[in-house]
Amino acid sequence: MFLNNKVKGICVIIGGILMHILTGTVHVWSSLNVYLISYLRIYDDSLTLGQGFFIGPLGVFAMCLSMSLGGYLERNYGPRQVTTLGLSFIIAGHVILYFSQNLYLDYGAMIISGMGIGCNVYRY
Repeated sequence: MFLNNKVKGICVIIGGILMHILTGTVHVWSSLNVYLISYLRIYDDSLTLGQGFFIGPLGVFAMCLSMSLGGYLERNYGPRQVTTLGLSFIIAGHVILYFSQNLYLDYGAMIISGMGIGCNVYRY
């Protein structure tokens, strides 16, 4: 299927908008920490708001560490495979966060999601 340059440009713009929405999710989860801990208190009364502080920084830390990995993988496998891998990590992390009832599982999910975002962000 051959597309002209105008259609390719529109697809790139739409893809860029979607990627920016996905990469903003780490910051959204950082803002939702208070509500997340309140929800998790249903399952564990001993949780404090301070324990939720680490969810956002863990995502940013994983994102920073995986940026160089994304660049390395792109040189060897190409941008499509790296984008697919990164988006798969983001989606997996979000699915785990959605079904999680444990703070430590949330920590791991945010690390997974941050790694996916880092693999995709290095190009920006």
